[in-house]
Amino acid sequence: MRVPKRIFYRIAFLIAVLPLIAILAFVFISQGEKAGYEVDTKFENGYQIIEFTAKNGFFPSSIKAKAGVESKIRVKTFNTYDCTRLLNIPKVGINNVELDPNGIYEFIISPQKPGEVLKGSCSTGANVVEIKFV
Repeated sequence: MRVPKRIFYRIAFLIAVLPLIAILAFVFISQGEKAGYEVDTKFENGYQIIEFTAKNGFFPSSIKAKAGVESKIRVKTFNTYDCTRLLNIPKVGINNVELDPNGIYEFIISPQKPGEVLKGSCSTGANVVEIKFV
């Protein structure tokens, strides 16, 4: 019994595409578990260090931090010439702070309550960073 070419091509297409779809679905699902607040902080000299880079966005853009401890927000720039040079995190008094294109900046913040979320942005609001205290 001979299979018509049209059916053969459809079956071959499905055999080729279905594994690709399954792999992509697995990648997105597994990243979904990690996405969001995936970066933990470190401690230096009695302060929790919440660190991110500002250049064509904020990286990481979502940070998990420990609530109830004094913290330093550390921002690194390296050849940063976009809107992320102007940092805003209003809840902690960081308003329109202009960062040099190359540098490391630290801002001391008071202990935050569990569940508190600090939202930061660049000058245009197009790039955001979110720090969740747990």
